[in-house]
Amino acid sequence: GTVYSGSCDRTVRVWSGEDGTHLRTLTGHADDVCSLAIGANGDVFSGSADTTIRVWSGRDGTHLHMLEGHTSTVCALAVGPDKLYSAANEVTIRVWSISDMVHLQTLEGHTSYVMALAIGPDGDLFSGSLDKTVCVWSAEDGSYLRELECSKNVFSLAVGPDGTVFTGSNVGDVHMWHSESGEFLRSLDCYQARLHPDPMLGSTGPFVSVAVSAAGTLYVGGENSMDLDFNYLSYGVDRPHVGQDYRMQVW
Repeated sequence: GTVYSGSCDRTVRVWSGEDGTHLRTLTGHADDVCSLAIGANGDVFSGSADTTIRVWSGRDGTHLHMLEGHTSTVCALAVGPDKLYSAANEVTIRVWSISDMVHLQTLEGHTSYVMALAIGPDGDLFSGSLDKTVCVWSAEDGSYLRELECSKNVFSLAVGPDGTVFTGSNVGDVHMWHSESGEFLRSLDCYQARLHPDPMLGSTGPFVSVAVSAAGTLYVGGENSMDLDFNYLSYGVDRPHVGQDYRMQVW
């Protein structure tokens, strides 16, 4: 496979997933690259602090399109069956057609910045926000379906193959939710949270990022330089990985 990484150096780097060899560098953004997503055909979508989304060929890295419309940093991207979803430091989500790269609609419902996006097993869109909610939107027409009320800011979001929803916070933990009923299932205290005052968030600690594999393994990354592989079906940490050298690591 191929690995893509976005950076504060305004580039997207492409790596071999087999041996870690650097294959190519994609240039064009005018500011930090803050989000990435891969399309079903292998094309790459990159969101930037320059407020744009760029589309690159997964085959040879050729720049294909530039999408404009956001007014702030594009911090989250998600790819559905035929649509691209994007969120910036704004309260709305923009929906784009992948076939012709045009803006289709804007989803409104959150009351604070949308920080994370994820696609559920049935194609519906999940969005996490600093308003402490996760909203669910129809893949068919973008209509608002339901809301999960969280107790903490949502900075990262993932949906498992069984529909379990995971939210990562800025205080070192991960919460699990039932996607249909909105029932809170449990909290995973992944990191010791040393909170400190923050002018916007009130208090903050280790930011936590989450991702889920098709096999049901939850991957958790945090600011204390330890990453965890967590089998949420058996509620156990499989392997901790520690690294603080600012390198991208593959396990």
